[in-house]
Amino acid sequence: MKYSKLSTFKIKKILHCFANELTAV
Repeated sequence: MKYSKLSTFKIKKILHCFANELTAV
C-alpha cells in the first residue's frame, strides 16, 4: 500500500512537470 501511494505521488509529480513544459512551450 505504501509503495502504491508513492508510485501515485511520483506519477502525479511527473505529470505536473510534463504539463508545465507543455504550457511553457
